Amino acid sequence: MAVNSKPVDDGVNEVDSDDLPPVLSSWNQIYAVVLILHAIIILLFYLFTHAYA
Repeated sequence: MAVNSKPVDDGVNEVDSDDLPPVLSSWNQIYAVVLILHAIIILLFYLFTHAYA
């Protein structure tokens, strides 16, 4: 009876190049940029509304 001593590679820790976003290095950075831009746009709309009301 032979025992296989090689660890099982389930591929959980590997990052496939197809899973990476095209611009930044991680999806969390893209989510952060989207949230920051969203907050900036809301602030600009708020300022424009009060400036031209």
